[in-house]
Amino acid sequence: MLRKLLLLGAMAAAMAQDGGLYAEYARAREARSTTASAAAVSPLPVRTHQQQREVLQQKQQAKMLRKLLLLGAMAAAMAQDGGLYAEYARAREARPAQRGEMLKTAGWFGLGFGISHLWARAAKRKLRKDHKETLRRYAQALLEANGQVQQLSNELYQRQIDDLEQDYSEFKAPDSNGDDQITKPEFMAYMRQYVASQPGLSLSDFPTFEEWDLNSNGKVTFKEWQEVMEFLEAGGQTASQATGGTKNLYA
Repeated sequence: MLRKLLLLGAMAAAMAQDGGLYAEYARAREARSTTASAAAVSPLPVRTHQQQREVLQQKQQAKMLRKLLLLGAMAAAMAQDGGLYAEYARAREARPAQRGEMLKTAGWFGLGFGISHLWARAAKRKLRKDHKETLRRYAQALLEANGQVQQLSNELYQRQIDDLEQDYSEFKAPDSNGDDQITKPEFMAYMRQYVASQPGLSLSDFPTFEEWDLNSNGKVTFKEWQEVMEFLEAGGQTASQATGGTKNLYA
C-alpha cells in the first residue's frame, strides 16, 4: 500500500507541473465558467464536435485533479515524520523484535510449564514413596505388636496354667483317696497334720469345712476350692475368721 501511495504521489507531482495542481484546477474552472456564460447569452448554443470534446476533456481533467489533490493530501499526511518509506522501514525493523519478544515469552512459558510438570511428577513420586514407607512401618509395628501380644498371651496362659497346677496340687493334698473330692474326715485329718507342722497356727485360723463346702453336700470339689481361694486371696474373710478375729492367711 505504501508503494501505491508513493506512486500516486509521484503521478500527482508530474501532473502538477506548469503552475502546480491548483493552477490546473483553476484553469479548468475558468473554462467551465466561460462555457456556462456563453450558454446563458445564447439560449440555444451551437457547439461543434471539437468543442464538445474539449468540454468533456476539461470535465475529466477537473475530476482527475480533484482525485489527485485528495490522494496527494493523504500521501502528505502519511509521509510525515520521515516519509512513507521511513515509516515502512520502521515497521519492518520492529517486526523481528516483536517476533523475538513473542518467541522469548513463549519460551519462558514453556520452560515454566515444563518445570512445574517435572516438580509435580517428583512430588507425586515422593508422596507415593512416603506412603509405601508409612505402610511398611505400620506393618512392621503391627507385626511387632502382634508378637508382643502373643508373647503376653503365652505368658498369661502359662501363668494361669501354673496357678491352676498350684491350686490343684493344694486341693489334692487333703484328698487321700484320690477321687478329686474332699470329705470332712479327709479335711480334718489334713488340717490337724498341717497345723501341727506349723507352730503358732491353729484350726481357727482357717475356714471350716462347711465354709469350703459351698453347696453343703458333704464334699468339696476342685471348683468350690478355687472359688473359696479366690475369695480369700482377694482379701475376704469367712464367717468363722471374722468371728474369731483371726488374720486372713491367704490374702
